[in-house]
Amino acid sequence: MSAMDAVTDEQIQALAATGRPYSLVQLSWAPRRHQQGADAIER
Repeated sequence: MSAMDAVTDEQIQALAATGRPYSLVQLSWAPRRHQQGADAIER
């Protein structure tokens, strides 16, 4: 399929039928990560 080919509803539906649900979690350090006692809850 080239960049100029159109994608049909049928193609999207076929792909959606084979897909699996998933979740994505993005973790980041909070501003107070280095406060006293914070390392006690880190695993």
